[in-house]
Amino acid sequence: MESKMEQFDHTDGKMKSLDGCISELASIGFLETQGPSSVEDYLSIASLVELKQLAKQYHIKANTKSALIKQLLDTANQSTMFHSKEEVIGILFMRAISAVGDLVRLSSDPLHAFRMFFVIYARLEAWPANDAFMTDSILANLSGTVQVKKVSGGEEKENVTSDIDESVDTCEIETRERRRKYVRVNYTRFALVWPAIDDLREYVDGLEMEFKLAQLAELNSTESFQEIVKFSHLVSEWQSRLNPHITDLPYLNRFTKGNVLTRCLGIIYNANFRLKEYQECVVLLKCLLDQQIFGRNKRGYWYNELARILERYIDKDNALEVCKQALNDPYVHSHHHTSIMKRFARLSGTKIPKPTVNSHTVECKYLFDPQTVIDGVKLKQVKDKQRVIVEGGLTVEQYCLKWYREQGYKGFHSETSILSTLFGLLFWNVIFDDSIPGAFNSPYQVAPLDLQTEYFYESRKDTIDVNLGEIRNGKANDLLELVWNRERYNRCVGVNWDYELQDLLEICDCIGGEKLAHICDLFAKTYWAHSGGVPDLCVWKLDTLEFKLVEVKSQNDVLSEKQRVWLWYLDKFEIDHLVFHVKDVRKRKCLE
Repeated sequence: MESKMEQFDHTDGKMKSLDGCISELASIGFLETQGPSSVEDYLSIASLVELKQLAKQYHIKANTKSALIKQLLDTANQSTMFHSKEEVIGILFMRAISAVGDLVRLSSDPLHAFRMFFVIYARLEAWPANDAFMTDSILANLSGTVQVKKVSGGEEKENVTSDIDESVDTCEIETRERRRKYVRVNYTRFALVWPAIDDLREYVDGLEMEFKLAQLAELNSTESFQEIVKFSHLVSEWQSRLNPHITDLPYLNRFTKGNVLTRCLGIIYNANFRLKEYQECVVLLKCLLDQQIFGRNKRGYWYNELARILERYIDKDNALEVCKQALNDPYVHSHHHTSIMKRFARLSGTKIPKPTVNSHTVECKYLFDPQTVIDGVKLKQVKDKQRVIVEGGLTVEQYCLKWYREQGYKGFHSETSILSTLFGLLFWNVIFDDSIPGAFNSPYQVAPLDLQTEYFYESRKDTIDVNLGEIRNGKANDLLELVWNRERYNRCVGVNWDYELQDLLEICDCIGGEKLAHICDLFAKTYWAHSGGVPDLCVWKLDTLEFKLVEVKSQNDVLSEKQRVWLWYLDKFEIDHLVFHVKDVRKRKCLE
């Protein structure tokens, strides 16, 4: 990526001549001073101020960089009475060069070396789209950032959130000023992520390959998909790398070329599907499902895709068999079960699927939700936030909460935060267990690096089971109060310290140990999959030990898939829940 020479600060007296230094570095092949070859690239480098100055020459007015670039390019692509289209583009090109000024960039070899260093330093799991990541990675890694993987090619996206805070500077300053508190953990930089230089090189090669395939997939054209399927030879290389990380630490499987190639096969699968090469899709999905080392959290998605293709295009009987295999696969997490069971029920001709060995499907009642309707007067809809305002200036959630309070309940508009807070407090010792190698790289982490992966549960199963046993035995309140008094205001992912301790204790009493353990078990096994979709309201009544999670819907609002999944869980755990509809009794047009 090019940088403007004017951006380099050489006023500290240590550098006599910036031009001389750049010329010397260019002469040995470390830097390149030749700018990009296209007007589009020059315009993208220009600042907003420079673009506005350039736009004045074409009588163009816009406030954003993207809008200015678009209008400038549109203008350049038109011929005039005095100039051809090529001449107009050439004039814009020269003016853009003049506006931007001299540029400099790293040559390819040193740039690749720097990228390798940053892969090591920042534990990158995806090749970045541009080289601005270098500066960002330093700050991000010092604050423990988990690099969020970009999933391309139509695969199901992991719902990954950051397990850290912002830059190290912000963390240090605010910690020093006691505006932030962090749990004291023993953090180390694990040295055997890539045991040998060849392991690192292969991993980087895999990331570059994935990035190339992802770029082709984003073009979303028949030609690009045809280019992607030419990489089907990667299957044989992938099959030769179906070995766990040499350390046998499950989380480190993510940093092997085999894991990266697994994601590449996902992109190739999607390209085949878009080209309607369904037999090739089946072969790829069966290959992925025949191993259990990489992509365990994707197995439900792969089963779903395989059953879908078999049902629609090839063989319904085989599709039914795939559904049975999926429901009995120990690595298929329960958040995939709703869609798999729908397909199973449809293919088998049964309304409710029979229980299987997988405990997630035992005694499930399939998404028949109690519903309550109350009347309200719809005043307006706030489009930016997709909120409906009813009488009294309340949102539908506030209106519903008011209705419940009038019935003697206490409650919050909490969504996922009430359950994630309970999980964080009850499993504090598990979350901040620093005996797990590589879990903590920084003193400013609010969760271990593997929390958002399937490896979190595998690495801590014994401790998690102990905590679940204590919760089932009615010790949740003791554990909650202990952690609250010891750790209050220390930062932890998902924990909201704005809740009052007494309210949390009452909620635990109303939920009950067995049901609370089910919720915590769900978070411990698949935290990444359940950070959204919990019903809007949490309401309870201590004297009758009632607890409800209430999804509020305004007129014409429907349940999302994540919300349906959570309602299925609540039904399975026998936790009281309902969908609460606020009906517009006046049926009049919204006031804007």
